Amino acid sequence: MSGKILYMAKCLLGVLFILSAVLKFISIDAFERYLFSFTLFSFNFCSFAARLVIAAESLIGFAFILNYRHKLLCRITAVVLAVFSCFLLYLVFVGNEKNCHCFGEVIDMRPEESLSKNVGLAILLAVVWRYSGKKEILSRWLAHIVFVAVFIAPFIFSVPDCFVRSGRRSRDLVQSVYRPVADSLHLSTGKHMVCLYSVHCSFCKATAQKVAAIARRHHLSGNEVRCLFIQTEENMQPSVSAFFAGNGGQVFPYDIIDPFVFLDMTGGVMPIVLLTSDTDLVAEYNYRTLDERAITDFFNH
Repeated sequence: MSGKILYMAKCLLGVLFILSAVLKFISIDAFERYLFSFTLFSFNFCSFAARLVIAAESLIGFAFILNYRHKLLCRITAVVLAVFSCFLLYLVFVGNEKNCHCFGEVIDMRPEESLSKNVGLAILLAVVWRYSGKKEILSRWLAHIVFVAVFIAPFIFSVPDCFVRSGRRSRDLVQSVYRPVADSLHLSTGKHMVCLYSVHCSFCKATAQKVAAIARRHHLSGNEVRCLFIQTEENMQPSVSAFFAGNGGQVFPYDIIDPFVFLDMTGGVMPIVLLTSDTDLVAEYNYRTLDERAITDFFNH
């Protein structure tokens, strides 16, 4: 097989890795929530891990195209494919048929489909393994500059929420309207996490996924989490059930609030997540500022 064809095969490998990274990055919020849904690590860790995966795939892709350190690159790629494939095999074994986010949310792939894709990549890798080409495309120092830029790009263009949180606080709740609502729903005694949602709001759905994973990971009970939904339909029960089922699968006690009262209470801002202790508002969050550690500390102390 000629060197040009083998190099084109290397470029194809590189493009596929870069495509995987770009599609993950486009839907990075969904990717980090997907990692967090396994409840093994904190959301902050998953936020960094999501960007590291994207950076690693980008580095591998550009390294193939630049013909950089061919033998070492092939070994690293083989290990990466093996690790990803083991994870996918686990998902297949436990019967998880959800999108595994190998190509983000743009291309929905079940674990077995992604596993087949990895087999194809492994075959392509085996074909190009013995080919190193005549020389690297760029000098080492230029290649290193490219790699550094590629590595830090996911962290610059999508700053992890923990950094956003440190510089911003939510202050959207109108407490004078919320207080009588809380009293009528018996939310003025004890500690509660109160989530104000609309069943049609995409950020509310994303927040519900985070809240569900936090509740599972830290064993929060239904007595501690309450959801308040703005009434948008005469019969809200089917929509609320679908909302819970499609966004984390965790069903919490909920109440339906008159739309005029809800909008006066939130100023039209959704979602809002509150931590309340008796009549005190301890903290207020939105999707970006939701703080897992602060929530667990609140309930544990």
